[in-house]
Amino acid sequence: ETSMPVDPLSWAVQPETVYLPWVGDVHTDHQIVHAVGMACTKWFRAPSVREVLAYEVLSESDQHHTNTFSPVRYVDVSEYLERKLQLLELYDGEVGEFPFPRSTHAVRALAQVRGAASGFEAAEAFVVLRERR
Repeated sequence: ETSMPVDPLSWAVQPETVYLPWVGDVHTDHQIVHAVGMACTKWFRAPSVREVLAYEVLSESDQHHTNTFSPVRYVDVSEYLERKLQLLELYDGEVGEFPFPRSTHAVRALAQVRGAASGFEAAEAFVVLRERR
């Protein structure tokens, strides 16, 4: 029988960056992941974590009008975009035909818009939730 140690300081994986769904995402499971992730990445619980970033999910992050996604960090994903779109196709029940928000066409368009905002062919955008440098 193997089990994860209760003490997070003894975990084998010591991440420096943690990615969480945006707090304004309207999916309940994404909200729960966000809340738990924020609780688990406090500096005294996970001292290896140097930054916590929130990502946007098409069709969800844009539905919360009082807590809009306002990215401040952009990462060039130009060389990975085609592979990302191929992998997206594995999520059969989550991907639909355009203009469905989680279509390969829409994901590509968002990457291009985020790229245009930051000087790349394609980018992903993030909100910095916590940073320790």
